[in-house]
Amino acid sequence: MIKERKFRVWIKERKTWAYFSLTRLARDSKMQYYVQNSENIVQSTGLFDKNGIEIFENDIVKDNQDELQLVKYGFQNVDAFIGVGFNLFPFKDGPDYKEKYGQKESALRQLEIAPNILKF
Repeated sequence: MIKERKFRVWIKERKTWAYFSLTRLARDSKMQYYVQNSENIVQSTGLFDKNGIEIFENDIVKDNQDELQLVKYGFQNVDAFIGVGFNLFPFKDGPDYKEKYGQKESALRQLEIAPNILKF
């Protein structure tokens, strides 16, 4: 069974995230309003951090050495695999997570969502 993709949208007036699927978006006029009036809509990676918190695009994750990485969706080229997917990029001056740990899922499970330090 294919899982439905999940998204979240930043609701500026309420200073909070609202979570939705495409099915919900099609039926919920209030959610349609939020999506149409927001500049910050992101997709779930389908992965969870070590505390069970779902990881979304643009989240900042922290590894077990307290180094920060930014989750972004885009082009990737790893070991003869070329495609589009979620990648980790250094946040500020931290090392590149892929270079340090590779793409192994066991290493990704060690990530933890960092406290939100971005301002919207």
